[in-house]
Amino acid sequence: AQSRHKADAEEAQSRHKAYAEEAQSRHKADAEKAQSMNKADIEEAQSRHKADAEEAQSMNKADIEEAQSRHKADAEEAQSRHKADAEEAQSRHKADAEEAQSRHKADAEEAQSRHKADTEQTQSRHRADAKKTQTRCRADAIETL
Repeated sequence: AQSRHKADAEEAQSRHKAYAEEAQSRHKADAEKAQSMNKADIEEAQSRHKADAEEAQSMNKADIEEAQSRHKADAEEAQSRHKADAEEAQSRHKADAEEAQSRHKADAEEAQSRHKADTEQTQSRHRADAKKTQTRCRADAIETL
């Protein structure tokens, strides 16, 4: 029973570690994706801004204001996309953590339940053995008398 309890605990710990590593790997990939997308958005906005600035040198005031407005809109869009990506990655990370915690709890409860059953079975065997021994002792005592 003790050996099985130890094996159950090791198995549960191994599963918990695997779940945690999987969640951590997914979280890292999400973060890298969000960072990469944000960098690409910034580079695209900077490129457009540079082109707008070069064009603005030869444009009138109204054209300059339109270019500035477009640049501001590009920056806001990039920031919005980055925020959405970060929120999605954070949400997935939270869900992964909750799932790993739930699995860990279920594994622990299952191992505890098996350990309790093993203990009860061992105690029952001990009582039965003690009863047999007591009965034999009485029989031996009666026989001796």
